[in-house]
Amino acid sequence: MLRGPQLFLEADRNGDGVYEAIAGSEISPAATFRVRAPGAIPGSIVRIVTDAGTVDLQPTTSDLIFRLGAAGVPAATKWVRAELLVPDAKDVRRTACDPVIGTQTTLCRNDLLMEALSSPIFLR
Repeated sequence: MLRGPQLFLEADRNGDGVYEAIAGSEISPAATFRVRAPGAIPGSIVRIVTDAGTVDLQPTTSDLIFRLGAAGVPAATKWVRAELLVPDAKDVRRTACDPVIGTQTTLCRNDLLMEALSSPIFLR
């Protein structure tokens, strides 16, 4: 059995504190979302991905709670999902790589390693 990190995206449909919606569910865009990442490498980054854009968040606790359209999280119209990324010194790579290769490539800018990703929760 592999022992890699897991990633769970859940949503609280009615504000009662119970996160009953999971990947594949349909919910209102006003719902509160929670990301849990047991087994994640310390310093890992959670990327919230929507059909309107992405935002990288640094969890400070085991549960990352967010709402769409708040705190830099893009408001979505169709779906939201999550990715768990290894901290990979992207800024250091850009500083060293851009002067040599240039900024018109993703070679120095892509994330190096994804630990886990979730399926989407759909919005209605």
